[in-house]
Amino acid sequence: MLYIIIPIVVLLLIFLFAGYVKAPPNKAAIITGLSKNPRVLLGKSGFKVPFFERVDWLEVGQININVVTEDYIPTKDFINIKVDAIAQVAMEVSNNQVSAVAMRNFLNRKADDVRSMITESLQGNLREIIGTMDLKSICQDKAKFSQEVKQNAEQDMKELGINGKIAQFALDDVGITCNRNTIPFETLSPFTTSGIRLGSPALTTRGLKESDFVELADIIAEVVKAPEDENVKKDAAARVHTLCAKYPLYPEL
Repeated sequence: MLYIIIPIVVLLLIFLFAGYVKAPPNKAAIITGLSKNPRVLLGKSGFKVPFFERVDWLEVGQININVVTEDYIPTKDFINIKVDAIAQVAMEVSNNQVSAVAMRNFLNRKADDVRSMITESLQGNLREIIGTMDLKSICQDKAKFSQEVKQNAEQDMKELGINGKIAQFALDDVGITCNRNTIPFETLSPFTTSGIRLGSPALTTRGLKESDFVELADIIAEVVKAPEDENVKKDAAARVHTLCAKYPLYPEL
């Protein structure tokens, strides 16, 4: 009897081991084969039926993208410019479901491949909006320029299967651009992170002094402490505007 039970137990363990699937928080496991609709695992474990079901993977979460116009783009007033921007888009799984479009475009693709596809689409939107605004408007009303690009890109993002809303940091709302960055001994995922990265060389080139950096650090601290407080953000935006007015990019405008 024992000779029969042991092989059965071993086979059962092999079957369970071969069918065990564990999906991390930043990757969705898409299980297909037996059911009409795929089963989605995200941040949890599950099982597939070996030989009858397969597992494919989809990168999810927030993706940070550096969008740079490859060539000079003419503005509405025929001034050629290059633009370097930071965008954050979200690849989301809702109610354990993934759109068929997202699976067709991004299934089993590496994060760099996904980023490349999205970047190409956003570059097109960036070029289109640059052509509808004059240089003065782009420089003096960055919020409007950013909003125009976001609205123009949302439909393209949906067609790629990505959440139509393009995410941004609270600091972006007040005129300070930054992007997420991991820190030593990071405990959060690359899509969340514990830190941010700020580019100081651009500010020193623009002419900001030590006292200005102290003011800037205080603005950042106030926003980080209360990112949802509209009054805090409004006050911070005014302080940023004052700083920028001291060191205009194009004094002649």
